[in-house]
Amino acid sequence: MVEGDPTLQAEIRQVEQPVQIVALAERHGCVVSVEALRAVSRDLSAPYWPWAGQGHDWRRRFFGQA
Repeated sequence: MVEGDPTLQAEIRQVEQPVQIVALAERHGCVVSVEALRAVSRDLSAPYWPWAGQGHDWRRRFFGQA
């Protein structure tokens, strides 16, 4: 779903907290928790994910905000 939607990619790129990704997912008819998102975040490496290229510590801090 995200790969084919540049508008959604831009929205994801701008989030500052994981709960914002959860809210975006819900608006698009998907249910995901912060915990589930964190569990798979290593596999989500496309450039639109806020943690792309940021490293492990940055991602841990990002999800620590939840």
